[in-house]
Amino acid sequence: MKLLFALLISGLLWSNLWAAYTTNIGFIGDHITEVNYANAKSAMKIWIKQMSKDININATIEFYNNFDDFFSDYKKGKVESVIMSPYVYLKYQKKFDKDFHRGWVKIRNEYSKDYLMKYLLISRRDIDYTKQREFIALHKQEDLLAKLVLTDFEHQDKKRYTIRTSTSESKAILDIFFKKADLALIHKESWDIAIELNPQLSKKLYIVHKTDKIFVDMISLLANTMPDNIKDLYLNAMTNINTSEQGRQLMAIFKFNGTVEVSTDDFKAMKKYYNRVAKENPKILQEE
Repeated sequence: MKLLFALLISGLLWSNLWAAYTTNIGFIGDHITEVNYANAKSAMKIWIKQMSKDININATIEFYNNFDDFFSDYKKGKVESVIMSPYVYLKYQKKFDKDFHRGWVKIRNEYSKDYLMKYLLISRRDIDYTKQREFIALHKQEDLLAKLVLTDFEHQDKKRYTIRTSTSESKAILDIFFKKADLALIHKESWDIAIELNPQLSKKLYIVHKTDKIFVDMISLLANTMPDNIKDLYLNAMTNINTSEQGRQLMAIFKFNGTVEVSTDDFKAMKKYYNRVAKENPKILQEE
């Protein structure tokens, strides 16, 4: 009887030891740009299922429309990692920095592992930026970080911008070229591609302002409570996301070429910029 009991206890212990770790990933869709949300959700579910199989964990994903719903579930222990836009992270940085540290960001440039980006403000050469006081300025639709940068330039130059959205950065560049607007805020990557495809653009357009190279794209963070070995497995899977068909599909939908591991310490310059602009322009946070 004692032997049977000992074998039973031993079996339970081994079962728990080898049981796959269960975790739930939160995805905050608010301000995630450049994707079809329905396609993104489907691709995310497929990738999470494949990743779970590859690294022997039981991972699921929960979709949220805003930070409050996510954070409520996080405090209840229902999720322990998050994928979000940089704007959501910056707005709630104090809460994230308290409970999260390691994570990953996506790399947009296929020719480099550099994940940091800069914004450019472009205009036409026939506009006298020094004398003109009011402008129609474009930024990518739903990109609130871009709107924040535009507001900063407006504040620095003591000029007035009528801010409008554009469906894409490439369209914004053409709208400036064809005199449908005066200014456009774009990523340097978009400018480089446009100039390479059409060198004539650089003869009529020029860079008025540029930020430092401090900004990131989509961010994922892992809760400090997640075991380190599980963090390692998850982050390694993201680093090698391009090795599976499901991973490559996700990369295509979210328009990135890889991921790199980061920590919240890597966002210091971006946070400093956001905090300064938000303090100088408190109204912008009320206009979301």
